[in-house]
Amino acid sequence: ADGRFVLLPDAPDMALVVADPLPLVTAASAPWVSKAGFGAEKVRVMEVDLPAAGKWRIERAGEEAAWKLTPLFAGEKLDVIRANSASYSLNRVEIADVAAPGLRPDETGLDRPVTVVASTFDRLTYTLKLGRMRGENFYATLWISGEPRAAGQDAEERGKQLAARLPREKAMAGQVLLIA
Repeated sequence: ADGRFVLLPDAPDMALVVADPLPLVTAASAPWVSKAGFGAEKVRVMEVDLPAAGKWRIERAGEEAAWKLTPLFAGEKLDVIRANSASYSLNRVEIADVAAPGLRPDETGLDRPVTVVASTFDRLTYTLKLGRMRGENFYATLWISGEPRAAGQDAEERGKQLAARLPREKAMAGQVLLIA
């Protein structure tokens, strides 16, 4: 017979023949995993801990306020464009795939991760741990804490957007992901 044989979990004694060859069905998760990742928007504070190179932190008092860098050593000056780029890099992080189960932290680089903690003006904290690269993607884990409280002119609309997207984003907690 042409097509695919399909077994149903609740009727294991019966096989159905489906005429569609189901070309998109694959054991590889990357083609069917939703690419919708997470977005740490309106970042107020961003801290980065590089295991081999130390820590740095940027923060601002308001959404339109200037960034401040800590530590700022003698003779150094904050590059505002890079500070903005760093904070905006978390606005839309896409998922490339989910890592295979059973990988050890030393296999993914998550035993000595780069840790990025971003706190937002919406009172959420995103903790992202980045491991080594696999192809063009990083192994990563994500945790989101806090209860959102949108403020400002667009608070009502922003609150609705956060309420719609946070359950999906929080469901990623503890999963080893591959992010683009």
